[in-house]
Amino acid sequence: IEMFDLLKAALRQRPEYILVGEIRGKEAVTLFQAMNTGHAVYSTLHAGDIESAINRLIHDPINIPIAMFTPLDFVVTLGVEYIRGKVSRRLLCIHEVRLRREGEIDYRKIYEWEMKSDSIKEVGRSKVLEEIGERYGMSYTEIYDELERRAEFLEELVKKRPIKMHDLLRKVNEYRREFYAR
Repeated sequence: IEMFDLLKAALRQRPEYILVGEIRGKEAVTLFQAMNTGHAVYSTLHAGDIESAINRLIHDPINIPIAMFTPLDFVVTLGVEYIRGKVSRRLLCIHEVRLRREGEIDYRKIYEWEMKSDSIKEVGRSKVLEEIGERYGMSYTEIYDELERRAEFLEELVKKRPIKMHDLLRKVNEYRREFYAR
């Protein structure tokens, strides 16, 4: 059974989220089709930076048509860094991706890892977060504050390891219910 077959089978179940470990070939087109029909999709792709990632996606063997990039909001770049003499994985940057009317893929960095402080810094204002705020009747500041609360929630979950999957799902669903009730 190939990844492409698994993805097609998963789509028939009408999932809320689709997670694919790594895209390398024709399954990527199916993944982008799923994104274009409104599914939330998370996946990985091996590339050194955003330019390389986009090149891999639009050329052989993946060949995603540029017109299908509309629902792609973010590209997150991870890397291996040497911090205080130890090898560590870090989120290096988050780019926001837009498809221009001219049919060109545009991207801009909105968050970036700073080595000196070993922290993530906002370097640009996110249009996607603004749009989410408009949808929920929240200001940019309120959306940003909600992201901070979610980060704290996840940090608390990490402290409670090991955690069973059903407990994790219960806690996440409780948080979501509280968010929508606010």
